[in-house]
Amino acid sequence: MRKMEYKKILSRDWSFKPIPPTSAWRKDEYVVITREVSAKPILYNMNICFFRRGEGRHGKKIKLGWLNLGDKK
Repeated sequence: MRKMEYKKILSRDWSFKPIPPTSAWRKDEYVVITREVSAKPILYNMNICFFRRGEGRHGKKIKLGWLNLGDKK
């Protein structure tokens, strides 16, 4: 299997539009956004970043590290 195909299989995209939208965020204030995702009970190497429509990633990717997000049913 080629490296690109392997990376695509391991990658999950949980993109969403935040509420409130980023245009409503005020400078120097904190914003807390929660997002429920459906995931298998395994460790995920998580990153977060912002995207600008039509331009791609905006700013730096923030590494969250290895997290267990899975459902424990």
